[in-house]
Amino acid sequence: MTVANTNPLEMLLRCSKAEGECILWTGTIRPSGHGVFKLRGRAIPAHRISYKLAYPELDLEKPKRLVVRHLCTNPACINPSHLTHGHQSENIQDMMEGRGQGRLSPKDIYHWKELRLRGWTVTDIAKLYKRDNSTVWHALHGNSWRHLFDPLPTYGRGKPYRNRPEA
Repeated sequence: MTVANTNPLEMLLRCSKAEGECILWTGTIRPSGHGVFKLRGRAIPAHRISYKLAYPELDLEKPKRLVVRHLCTNPACINPSHLTHGHQSENIQDMMEGRGQGRLSPKDIYHWKELRLRGWTVTDIAKLYKRDNSTVWHALHGNSWRHLFDPLPTYGRGKPYRNRPEA
C-alpha cells in the first residue's frame, strides 16, 4: 500500500499481521522481500519506520547514517524486537554469511561448490537455497567463507574449470 502522508503508526498497525513471533508487513513488498510505504512523498522501508517509532531517541541519520538490520529470517518482519541498528558493512556481512535467511554451514558451501563444478549456474544454486545471487557468488569466489577452501578458478564469464568429466 502506498498512501502518501499517512500517519506511520496507523499505517504500521493497518498493514501488518502477527505470524509466529514476527509481525509481517502486508502492504507493498519490494523484490527483496522488505515492506515499503510512502511517507511525505518518499518510499521508506517499513522495518525502518517501525524501529524508529520503537526507539524515537535514536538518530539513525547521525553521526553516520545507520541501517536497520533484521535479526530474524524474514525481511517482511517489522517487529522492533527482531530488528537492530548498525552500519552498512555489518548488514553486508550478515548477507554474505547468510544471516537474515537462516545460518549457512560449511556443508552448504561445499555443496554449492560441488553443484557449480557440475555445471549449475550461480542463479540456480541461489534459487535452490533461497539466497541472493551475490551471496552464492561471493562464497564461491572466496570473498566470504575463504577459510574453507580456495575459490573456484574461472575463465571467461565466471564459468568454472571442469576438474573432472561429467558423471
